[in-house]
Amino acid sequence: MSFKLSASLKGHEQDVRAVISPSNETIVSASRDQTVRVWNKAENSENQWNDGIINHRSTGFINSLAYFQDDGLELIISGGKNQLIDLTAPYSTQEEDPVSVLIGHEANVCSLDSKGPLIISGSWDTTAKVWQDGSVLYNLKGHSASVWDVKIIDAVNHEFLTCSADKTVKKWKGDKVIQTFTGHTDVVRALLPLANGFASCSNDATIRIYDYNDPRPTNILTGHESFIYSLGVLPNGDLVSCGEDRSCRIWSDHQCQQVINLPCVSVWDLSVLPNGDIVLAGSDGNIRVFSEDPARQASEEAIAEFEELLANSAISESTMDNINKEKLPSYEALKTPGKEGQTIMVKSPVGVVEAYSFTDGKWVKIGTVVGGSGNDTKKTYQGKEWDYIFDIDVQEGAPPLKLPYNVSENPFTAAARFLADNDLPATYADQIVKFILSNTKGVELGSKDPLEESSINRSSLKIFPIKEYLPVKFSSTEALIKGVTKLNTTQKQGQLTATQIDEIRQALSGGGVNRNVVLTYATQIIQKWDNNSKLVGLDLLGSIIANVPTPPDNLFDLINTGLKVDKAPNTFMLTLRCLNSIFQNRYWGESLLRDETLINELSSYEFDSSYFEKKNVQIELATMLLNFAVLTAKFNELALQGPILRAISSFAKSINDEEARYRLLTAYGTSISAQKVDSAEPTWLDVFEKEYSTNQRFVAVIKEIKLLRS
Repeated sequence: MSFKLSASLKGHEQDVRAVISPSNETIVSASRDQTVRVWNKAENSENQWNDGIINHRSTGFINSLAYFQDDGLELIISGGKNQLIDLTAPYSTQEEDPVSVLIGHEANVCSLDSKGPLIISGSWDTTAKVWQDGSVLYNLKGHSASVWDVKIIDAVNHEFLTCSADKTVKKWKGDKVIQTFTGHTDVVRALLPLANGFASCSNDATIRIYDYNDPRPTNILTGHESFIYSLGVLPNGDLVSCGEDRSCRIWSDHQCQQVINLPCVSVWDLSVLPNGDIVLAGSDGNIRVFSEDPARQASEEAIAEFEELLANSAISESTMDNINKEKLPSYEALKTPGKEGQTIMVKSPVGVVEAYSFTDGKWVKIGTVVGGSGNDTKKTYQGKEWDYIFDIDVQEGAPPLKLPYNVSENPFTAAARFLADNDLPATYADQIVKFILSNTKGVELGSKDPLEESSINRSSLKIFPIKEYLPVKFSSTEALIKGVTKLNTTQKQGQLTATQIDEIRQALSGGGVNRNVVLTYATQIIQKWDNNSKLVGLDLLGSIIANVPTPPDNLFDLINTGLKVDKAPNTFMLTLRCLNSIFQNRYWGESLLRDETLINELSSYEFDSSYFEKKNVQIELATMLLNFAVLTAKFNELALQGPILRAISSFAKSINDEEARYRLLTAYGTSISAQKVDSAEPTWLDVFEKEYSTNQRFVAVIKEIKLLRS
């Protein structure tokens, strides 16, 4: 018997990121559309479900769910982009406030689990937290990157599992690591506790089985063709997995027994109902239920409609490995049986590339392979016209997002804009640039070595000069108010009243921001609060400065206060972020910053070494230098070039973060594209070249820099 479609649940407006199944009659889902929805099975029906009821609406996308059951109390737990964990009653509606809100994470909450009185959460802030009665019981610090999944093994003895983008799984007793499990070669995305151990899945497209007493896997399951996002177990003990290859797979005795293909880019999550039905969360906004029981399977017409939708779906050519359309087999290849889950490409008689999967003993068409989504017709997005509008399924937690791109712009600039607009880590830049290059008609950066061309001229430049300032993002209104409220209580001078804090909240909320109110209180905080607390004032200032029609009279007094606060690297970082935000001000930002006084001062600034221990300081400093370089090239403001180059050389030896170093390189390249320099090649450039000799984006940039210097 095989699994077949039982039902399709439609209602979410964007990707469904998480699903849980508290009972056979209830499914709970969470989505990038910022809602948690509860779906109840229709009365006296085996496979019909009522429309989803919005249980909770968040202020950011939601991507994690769990169900709390203890001492008769049942609650839905949800977390996501706004860093909060909300607990809502199962029958609440979006108009009702959460029963409780857990506050403590400093980044996206991407995983949740609950058992007994305990709740555990994992976050992009690299920590997991165990909660009891609304407070943090344990703060689990040990991973060096985002914690992608968390599980409570034993609620009585306080034993937990976590997995991370650092490629490891850790077992905890209380807040102590008692075992670290290795083996995965990429980000570990999900965990599944088993009778005597656990299973884990990864971006390395494998599922690994571990015994709790052995740090190495006892079995490795292969078959998925891309990232694996979630795991489950059927009542008979068979494993279930889903991922980026548009499939769900059922495993028995470590072998793939069936593949369920879906007409969407990603299958983000799965849940198993107590009756053994499988619930799948799709990037197309749909929830689909599959059942092995004929009584719960959909009608033949509904299954045929689903199969037709699957067959007619489009698969991006960029997701396939090096398709050679000239050497693809014809339909004759479909006469030979394959291995369960195997995918092949064939060319139809009219030359169309089609994808087939061997499923349930036969080849099933799962889509047509198409190229990038761009063409010669301009598309409109957010009031601007673009050559390409890509739907991006972002790894590391971000569902499909809109990536606008013009062929005339630098892919690095487009990637940086995309990451900033969507609050994504800068470490994704390389992947986004590669995606742009592989899905547009342009030539990949570095595909030609300009130094080997017979005639070299600047028309061959692919990267420089960068023409757009890198955008920046500041904290959400909720985070700002939380920060102001928390730090306000510790102040000896300039303490705000509850009414004043509420004024800030109202000024930041609603349709239009009252920037004068925000500026007034930001000034008070920066000038009067203690050094360690000034950062929240700078955060307020930076959140509005790009849209203020005239520069505040005290702007540089506020900036200088932030620059000169002793031993406060976070405050310094936010000051730099404010400066970077000024570049975005279309009213007066460029004219103000074209004065070389500021960059001269910064190029000779004496930095405390502790500043460079902070990755964000390095990123913001390199971003500021790049933005100044863009300004130089844009207006041919050559008086800025000398101070910029001095600052780059001064800071290059202290900056060790890869993304910051890349931005420093692009700042250097953009600056010298405005006017050639005759000085000797800087020693730091040679260091970067050797250290990143296998990193394609560094190789491409350094090649072009050498072309500019030739």
